[in-house]
Amino acid sequence: IGPFIRRSECASVLDLVAPLPRFISSLLSQDVGNNDLNIIPLRRSLQDEPETTMEDEITRRYNQMFKSAEYLRKEIGIEDLGKLISAYPNIFAVDPDTQIIPVVDFLEDELELDEDDIPSVLEAYPKLLDTDIDTMRAAVQSLLDLEVSEDVLGSIFRAFPALLTENTKPEESDVVKFLKLIGVTNIGRFITRLPPVLGYSVKNDLIPKWKFLKSVCQFPSFEVGRFPAYFSYPLDRVIKSRYEYLSLVKNLSVQLMPVDDILRYGDVDFAILIAKDLDGSAYAKFVKERNKRLKKRRNPKNQRGRNSKKRMERPQ
Repeated sequence: IGPFIRRSECASVLDLVAPLPRFISSLLSQDVGNNDLNIIPLRRSLQDEPETTMEDEITRRYNQMFKSAEYLRKEIGIEDLGKLISAYPNIFAVDPDTQIIPVVDFLEDELELDEDDIPSVLEAYPKLLDTDIDTMRAAVQSLLDLEVSEDVLGSIFRAFPALLTENTKPEESDVVKFLKLIGVTNIGRFITRLPPVLGYSVKNDLIPKWKFLKSVCQFPSFEVGRFPAYFSYPLDRVIKSRYEYLSLVKNLSVQLMPVDDILRYGDVDFAILIAKDLDGSAYAKFVKERNKRLKKRRNPKNQRGRNSKKRMERPQ
């Protein structure tokens, strides 16, 4: 436990079990204003207490930490408790009776997650154990307000538990505003089919992909409405590579091709089923050469430096 709690991310745990030694009140009162006391890393409640009281408090905290660990391991079924604590050390600062147990009850009773799924959900996102129940209820209600199907809420939050900790209401988020702007009419259905879209960056993820789709597709709004997963694919590595291969190498008209046909297959199946190649070798070669060109374009200085070095080494 010693090396563990001395890690920087475990400062909250260290504060619980190793508060700083008491200062003498008379020294604190000299030339130190009340506002300045706030900068002293000291629990003021302990500053004038006898040593036995401090020891009792630390013992109580150790007992609380032990109770939390036992509950998570034996009652919930967390197999790798060390991994969970390393990912979120502050769990030891959370009261098991007023926070941890109610959160688990919420996941099981209100979200109707299977008890076998709860350990994996908490291991994937342990911050849930420190999230206010009302915050999670608000997140659920916000999705219902967007007409996300209640039947799929459990599966959505099981796959993407971070959505339960979002403070911004989905209907007020930039993502939902963007989806409405590009013509998505059934927001609830869209989110149901692509839950992580609520966490995407509008500037870095959605807008660049939308601009590209408009340049290659005749009915982009219709296509993203029927295939929301379009926004989940990497723009350069997958989307642009495939569209460029079809249009530049295979000389196919892509404007009316269904987006899901182009993207939903793996590379080999895409080459055979969509590009009509005999195998995936031609497409693999195209992608490799394309990546080299992009790399040179992104690092022109390095390329010029290599060319200069070659000229210097060339025999006179």
